[in-house]
Amino acid sequence: MRSQKNGESGPPNGAARPYGPRSPDDRPDLLLTPKEVAAMFGISVPTLATWARDGALPYVPTPGGHRRYRRADVRALLEKKNTAEPARTEMEEDAVRLYEQGWSIRQVAERFECGYGAMRRILARHGVLRSRKQAADDREGPSLGTFS
Repeated sequence: MRSQKNGESGPPNGAARPYGPRSPDDRPDLLLTPKEVAAMFGISVPTLATWARDGALPYVPTPGGHRRYRRADVRALLEKKNTAEPARTEMEEDAVRLYEQGWSIRQVAERFECGYGAMRRILARHGVLRSRKQAADDREGPSLGTFS
């Protein structure tokens, strides 16, 4: 096999390469990069770093000081996350219902013991946020209109 670096082609006739990216299922002891793990969870790499610092996901430091994650640890956290999803979905549906009934974001957040920003993101994800003007109008009560 010739090197592509020298401008020569790879294996002839579409033969399989003995090197290159592997599937995470190829080796049980495989260590994953932060980018790979973040993609699996659908989060950003800085969020993953926060999880690692907080101890939510164990990591293996490399000699260069980078983090690598064991495939088994990642799978365990993914399974835990997937089992928690139904309860979270139910909570989000309840929060949306209360917000649509006229509760403020702050009231809904307090009801579910959640931060304002987190609740705002949940409601935005469901596409139900009111404009500030609409929220202010809701607080004032129904308009009596003008009399002629």
